[in-house]
Amino acid sequence: MKKIYALAFALFTIASISAQKIIYETTSKWFLGFNIGATWHQSDVKNVVSNGYGLVLGKSYNFDYGRVFSFDIRGRYLRGNFIGQDDDTTAIFASSANAALNPYLNAQGQGFTVHNFQTDIHRGAIELVLHLNALTERTGWDPYIFGGAGLTFRQTFGDLLDQNNNSLPYDYQAMLDNSSSLSSQLSTQLDKIYDTPLYGNADRYSVNFMPSWGFGLGYQIGKRVSLGIEHKITYTLRDDFDGLKSDVRLENDRHHYTSAYLNFRFRTRWRGDNTN
Repeated sequence: MKKIYALAFALFTIASISAQKIIYETTSKWFLGFNIGATWHQSDVKNVVSNGYGLVLGKSYNFDYGRVFSFDIRGRYLRGNFIGQDDDTTAIFASSANAALNPYLNAQGQGFTVHNFQTDIHRGAIELVLHLNALTERTGWDPYIFGGAGLTFRQTFGDLLDQNNNSLPYDYQAMLDNSSSLSSQLSTQLDKIYDTPLYGNADRYSVNFMPSWGFGLGYQIGKRVSLGIEHKITYTLRDDFDGLKSDVRLENDRHHYTSAYLNFRFRTRWRGDNTN
């Protein structure tokens, strides 16, 4: 995530040298944007920062000279990858554990595991964005907030079986016996192959409605081009985004996307004033 912020700072430094104002007459209200960034989550399993990318397509309203505010209605597509890896053992309770964890109830007499997951998502959403149009017109800076809702298609898998050892459950007890630091053992012993479905069918996506909101800061570097950074928070309205339903942490999971973006406005033909 630090790399995203560093990249954004470098882009803003370059932008401040070459900023140009919008010419509304030749600038379309339609725009297309591309983004890439870091994904992270708040769930029952410890976060590992991963990555995502996406695009937006939208149209601006009240977008003209002297207007204090303008707003966009835009569609968003996000392709994201979310990873979690605990670094300590957790007891399994047969009454609440995911069925995928059943091998650990009896494996090597352990009765415990170390939770991990990887969730892949495809998300489509509609968002309303509010801009300080007058500030952008005067300075080139574009602070904004947005909110929306959409459908998230997701698959959640766990790295539960050791593919290097005949696909048996990991022997976490042996890892504990070999080192006082379980985290150091995990980094070398886990094969990072997430192939066990934690919920649903391996070949089928779960589809869920999820609301989101966020904020961003852009800069106008050309008559029809802007760049910036943005942060989005999505509320899953569920407690199984990480493949684990907790009896202790009674709170729904959330996931985040921090990105750098580049937006392009389409060119429109302006014929000027043809009146005599």
